[in-house]
Amino acid sequence: MLNNRIFNIISIIVILVWIWADRYLKLGSPAYGWILLVYVAVLFCGSYFIKMGFFVESVCSAKTKEKIIALSFDDGPTGQNTEKILSILKEEKTEAAFFCIGKNISGHERQLTQIMEQGHII
Repeated sequence: MLNNRIFNIISIIVILVWIWADRYLKLGSPAYGWILLVYVAVLFCGSYFIKMGFFVESVCSAKTKEKIIALSFDDGPTGQNTEKILSILKEEKTEAAFFCIGKNISGHERQLTQIMEQGHII
């Protein structure tokens, strides 16, 4: 399956072959713009359509007969909001995934410990 690494290798090979062909066969330089356009278009599609797994493998759904949902919280911990969320999750006996930012952890180490102790994914 086409991924970012393979696509970059193919792109480098295409550019090197084109440079060689342009040098010896005088093909002209407008095609460099087309090569760049195709390259950017593929990168855009890989970023926009996450299910393609172009940059990283992603799981967007699961085959199950159970009614389940995955909760995730980004850019934390953030103080009072994280406290409220952890309280609600504990009350409902529900687990979630927390995507923490390193600079936000400073000063909120206790919340990070609380996230781990409650069994959430970090």
